[in-house]
Amino acid sequence: MRNPTDREGLAEAEPQEFSVLTCSGEPYVSEAAKLMIQCYLGPGFRVVVADRSGARCILDYIKERQTHLVFAMVNNIVLPSERGHERIRKALALLGQIKREFGIPVIAFSAFEPPGFSLPDLLRENGITQFFWAPYLYEDLRYALKAELPWIKT
Repeated sequence: MRNPTDREGLAEAEPQEFSVLTCSGEPYVSEAAKLMIQCYLGPGFRVVVADRSGARCILDYIKERQTHLVFAMVNNIVLPSERGHERIRKALALLGQIKREFGIPVIAFSAFEPPGFSLPDLLRENGITQFFWAPYLYEDLRYALKAELPWIKT
């Protein structure tokens, strides 16, 4: 009789797909996010990443495809009709809308803080609690993932 703990000859379970939308317009950001999120989730998941930087493209993507996480470089979100501070404010409102209306966890980061307002404060006002500055460490992302994805046991 075969030992039930003997895994030889048993098919491994297929990893569960975990879809991430990066909002950066930077291929290296998407690839780095994919590697770090895969490391955090482990072998039970297969991380799939898409990147959109235009506000309309971001919303269209989320409406059309199941998305488990949005990882956004806030200063790279493009709103063609807006410039300067107003563009950043509307990008933050978009991220808040995604979290509120679609229930998708959002982690945001930025490479600079625009003068005249506090980026972390504006993010919190829009319901985004997980934010860090770039360059960032894996530990920054790990902490944010743990907070936004409490159902994942690592």
